[in-house]
Amino acid sequence: MSEATENVKKLIESLTPSELQSLASYLRSKISRHPLEEKWDISYELILDAIHRSQDIVQRGVRGVIAEAVFEAKVLPTIKGWRSVPVVGDLPYDFKIRGDKQEIKIQLKLQRTQAGQPLTRPFFGPDTFIVEVQKTRSGTKRKSKETASKVASKSAPIEPEKTRPYQFGDFDIIAVNMQPSTRDWTRFMYTVGSWLMPRAKDKS
Repeated sequence: MSEATENVKKLIESLTPSELQSLASYLRSKISRHPLEEKWDISYELILDAIHRSQDIVQRGVRGVIAEAVFEAKVLPTIKGWRSVPVVGDLPYDFKIRGDKQEIKIQLKLQRTQAGQPLTRPFFGPDTFIVEVQKTRSGTKRKSKETASKVASKSAPIEPEKTRPYQFGDFDIIAVNMQPSTRDWTRFMYTVGSWLMPRAKDKS
């Protein structure tokens, strides 16, 4: 680090809060804006303010995509012998990695919270961590022509299919970001998709 930089840092340490704010505004004018600021033509401060004042469901969505970004930047590059494969479209998994003979689909979730606190239940111990294995958005889709034909033959109304639940086999591994408990965005826990158990009402 140059002597000039060290001198500037010492000068900054001597500034008052109002002087620091003025300096920060000046420096922002000299630094290129983030691509999202350019795309939306708005400052990052206002973007953060908007998120801060938004409802919990919006903030949970933002936290979810932050967890995905951290996984992509901090975890995927460390998996030796596997390479990341681009995921395009609205698929039931967030990441795919490919080895010499196999591909693995990874679904990423954030540890579930309730009233802003990490949610636990005494399932396998006093504090079992909880994650909601559901798609973020709910919705329905029309049944296929084949399914609709079978239903119609029974003179029953055609009900739309729910699209929020995942199907077994949609992904191979679920990675859970544990930031709500650890306050560390780089901490993840994992389980195998085939180990997940259906709800009692889904077994029939």
